[in-house]
Amino acid sequence: MMTIFFRTLKDRKFTLLVYCLAMLFFIWLYVAMFPSMEKAYAEMMKSFPSEWIKAMGVEPEKVSTFSGFMSEEYFSQFLPIILIVFSISFSGFAVAQEVEKGTSEILLSQPISRLRILYAKFLAGVVNLAVFVFFATLAIIPMAKLVSNISVDVPRYISTGFFAFVLGVAIMSISFLFSAIFTEKGKANFVPSGILVIMYVFSIFSGINKDWEVLRYFSFFYYFDATEILVDNNFDLVSLAVLLGVIVFSCFLTAYIFNKKDISR
Repeated sequence: MMTIFFRTLKDRKFTLLVYCLAMLFFIWLYVAMFPSMEKAYAEMMKSFPSEWIKAMGVEPEKVSTFSGFMSEEYFSQFLPIILIVFSISFSGFAVAQEVEKGTSEILLSQPISRLRILYAKFLAGVVNLAVFVFFATLAIIPMAKLVSNISVDVPRYISTGFFAFVLGVAIMSISFLFSAIFTEKGKANFVPSGILVIMYVFSIFSGINKDWEVLRYFSFFYYFDATEILVDNNFDLVSLAVLLGVIVFSCFLTAYIFNKKDISR
């Protein structure tokens, strides 16, 4: 099991490095952009329709601060998209790609159970995700000081990073589930991507019309409120429990399907 775990980490180390370097550039971009937008951002928000502001969950009075700006622009809008791409690409690589390349039969011929193989790959994905998310969060702290001489509340950024990590694991668990269902990498990537797009649409429409508010409960994005954590210092345990529940349920279902499925080519 540990051999597969470390092999998976080794196979993805370059990809992880590329993601981290790309995030470093975007963090610099956001931090450097804030001083020029600090005064203009609140005025800019006034020009948008109130329905749009409500649908996007933006609170204009909060985004004029650095943490408010980062919570709305970086953590709420940009980072979740990257988490989706990162998690789905890893899941497709870990399961479906093994089948497409024909290497799954060699892997399954080893004296180790299917579930241990699956757990090793999922654990490697979680470790990759943890490194990426906490780099993408904690790198903001020195970057803000170096580029714009801004000091931040470190514990709040750690809390936000932890919640973003849990969100990423929830996305990855769903992606692993569909990689177990569809042994073709294209389908394994397309289906969870489509589901997450629908979740995003749900989160928008639930903010536009009160009759559609119930839709927000079916969206992962509703349970990750970066502004609430980073600006209001409110750690929602109910939202955390929901995401953890999704992870546990998806992992059990993935294990059951992967253990029963004929994945030979």
